[in-house]
Amino acid sequence: MTVAASPSIFGFGGQTAKGTMATTWHRHKALRANVGPRQVVQQFPPELGGGFAPTGAFKSMAYGAGIASLHPRLEDVLGWLIYGAVGQLSGTNEIEAATVYRHVFTPPDTPTDMKWMSIREYIPGATSSDELGTFILDARAAGIKFDLAPGGLLATTHTFAGREPSIMEDIDALGTYPWTWNAEYETYESVPLAHQGSLSLGGVAQSAAGVSVTLGNSFTAPQDELIVGSPYPDDIMLLQQVLQAQWVYKWQDHSLYQSIYSGTETADGSGYIDWSPVVHTGSFELIINSPTNITGASYPYRLRIYAPTMTWQCSGPPDLIGGDWLRLTFTGTAQDDSPTFQIELDNEVSTYTWPS
Repeated sequence: MTVAASPSIFGFGGQTAKGTMATTWHRHKALRANVGPRQVVQQFPPELGGGFAPTGAFKSMAYGAGIASLHPRLEDVLGWLIYGAVGQLSGTNEIEAATVYRHVFTPPDTPTDMKWMSIREYIPGATSSDELGTFILDARAAGIKFDLAPGGLLATTHTFAGREPSIMEDIDALGTYPWTWNAEYETYESVPLAHQGSLSLGGVAQSAAGVSVTLGNSFTAPQDELIVGSPYPDDIMLLQQVLQAQWVYKWQDHSLYQSIYSGTETADGSGYIDWSPVVHTGSFELIINSPTNITGASYPYRLRIYAPTMTWQCSGPPDLIGGDWLRLTFTGTAQDDSPTFQIELDNEVSTYTWPS
């Protein structure tokens, strides 16, 4: 029989330390999730004394990895995913007394500031005894991508890498090892909408026909972390963290394009403007709000991504297409600053304290 995927569950929790499975488990509705065990199976190399066919195979390693795609609720649990991906909670401010709090997440000071997480997924079966649970112990959040399309919902894609995978049976409510969760699923009211947001560069509002912001954490590769005596990576260490923004400019005038190409150069006596070797820089701010206010407050759920210094480039000159309208894609990369970037989450949670 066909087994529906809809009852599946994507869950996660913060670990107190490497090697210690999470004890508080959060869950979030997902569009798609495939975070779980991975293994590498290799074939023996060609050997003397055989024919032309492979002569054997072996498993060289096991690890965890995958992605989860969401329409994020800003009510609570998204904060844990942002915390794990960004690295630090630098502060929480009270916006409306005892009702609205602003959590400011900033990059880590050292690689050890990156948090260890546990990831698990519930996979249904044809009968109640056929369900399966997958685990990743010692996972790191390898990144988040925020996507906004005009007239649409905010969508996020979360990427994970982990040290030690495992699977589990007999985990439903009547099983020997029933899974429990910290809370019920959050409802849809706190999902941000594209038309309740704004984009600005250098404090100037822009007309965008689509925005994507990608936080990418580069970690040591699983194969590089192998040691003798274990099939699992020994560690997952942060090597680089990059925040990039890409947006499609609904062409209004040439000022930004000209500034990226020629900086502050001005026209000579013949009307020509020279190319400038100076890279165009400026701040970046994306704000996305929920359509409804936080319960008991006069303020919506809010997500803000800000970088004080981004370097900018464009995909080329505007693509002139008959019967179409003018657009141009710009890409910015956050540069080292204090902080390099920050992600703010406004909701009713008083604070996020990582397990210790």
